[in-house]
Amino acid sequence: MGTLYEYFPNKRALLIALAELHVERAAETIGALQLRWREHSQRRPEAVVDDVVDLLIANHARYRGMHELLPAIASDAPHLASRAAGMKDELIHMLVTVFEQSDPPIAEPKVRASTIVTLCAELVHGPWLRETATDTDQWCRHIHALFRGYIREPA
Repeated sequence: MGTLYEYFPNKRALLIALAELHVERAAETIGALQLRWREHSQRRPEAVVDDVVDLLIANHARYRGMHELLPAIASDAPHLASRAAGMKDELIHMLVTVFEQSDPPIAEPKVRASTIVTLCAELVHGPWLRETATDTDQWCRHIHALFRGYIREPA
């Protein structure tokens, strides 16, 4: 442990570096998803929503501890909160673009995209951060079904 402090002046600096790495990995995952979407001109909105849900679920499940750490270090690393908000905005923008280009177009694309990203992030924080006994696969199927149905509801 003493070796780590050659690179980091204290525990807080080490935690911030870990959080920065986590946020960078999340940004890379979003970038890869954007690239994949650009390569497929015929993007079904349901498939894109599934991709966003899968990304958020995987990110929260894989790095559960980071989501407890981020609020704890927010005052020392406001750039991380800003970057996370920017990634959320990117996901919303990507969904809006797909929704507007779909045939037929999705009603209220901005509202629906924002609702999906925000609500999904809130939903995935709950069970994984509280470590409930929820059947994860079943829970994920329900989230997918919920948002697939939501985007096809009339305004």
